[in-house]
Amino acid sequence: MKMEISQIVTHTLVLWLLPLSFVVHDLEEIITWNGWIQKNHRLLEVIKSKNGFTRYLISHISSKGIQMAWAALFELCIILFFTLWAQVLPTVFYGIQIYTIILLSMFFHVFSHVGQLILFRKYTPGVVTAVLIVLPNMLYILNRIIAIYHFPISTLFFLSVLGILLFLPVVLSAHKVGQWMVAKLSRS
Repeated sequence: MKMEISQIVTHTLVLWLLPLSFVVHDLEEIITWNGWIQKNHRLLEVIKSKNGFTRYLISHISSKGIQMAWAALFELCIILFFTLWAQVLPTVFYGIQIYTIILLSMFFHVFSHVGQLILFRKYTPGVVTAVLIVLPNMLYILNRIIAIYHFPISTLFFLSVLGILLFLPVVLSAHKVGQWMVAKLSRS
């Protein structure tokens, strides 16, 4: 696939919308997290008592903003690495496909925020930027990727499934890294 200079510049800028959207979205989450947890701790305890899965999820997501910040930094490093890879070597070792998996993960993540909004019937951290920034940017980037790389529906479906399956383990691992960093820094 051969692109002109203006197409390369445009394509590069489009790819970098993903990490930019992630940063704005996670800033909303980090800034609003502690206050939201304090206001809704009773509600979270009720939800935690419902079943083992919700208990596991809630107990592995920190109530500390600093731990969330470390988790977000870990996730951002992953996103930056694969964005750079997709920009420089899109067709080498599935660079653009891996980027698209991350993109689709972020796209589907929007719906987890909408689901939380419906479940709690009130604002939840990250819902504003998920709907107003992440959703339109992910749709725009995906549209550009499809136009340039001509992914068939079957490939997009497969990448979507991978994105959905990998999302939760990556987020929970990132929170473990955040927990580890907070513990390590508090000992020093």
